[in-house]
Amino acid sequence: VKKQSANNCYAYGTNIVTNTYPQPGRYSGTQLSAITCETVRKAAVLDGLVYYGTNLPVDHPKSGHFVALLLWPNIDYHWIRKDATGFWSHKPG
Repeated sequence: VKKQSANNCYAYGTNIVTNTYPQPGRYSGTQLSAITCETVRKAAVLDGLVYYGTNLPVDHPKSGHFVALLLWPNIDYHWIRKDATGFWSHKPG
């Protein structure tokens, strides 16, 4: 396992290493106006993520993986991903 010190939970969740501490919306040229579920979700969708709602399918997707957004409104957010094992994992920070 190689330590990726310049990547955050969004990079880990999306499995895209940029070494730039990526934020939702940056890839698509969008800047977050507030830290709410709606604004962070919309920015992530503009980056190419697919929104499945609050009820995930039982089966793992054929390609990629599911991610979940954990949010403290107007303070901070954190991304976690569901691995092929069925367990959730994350990158602190």
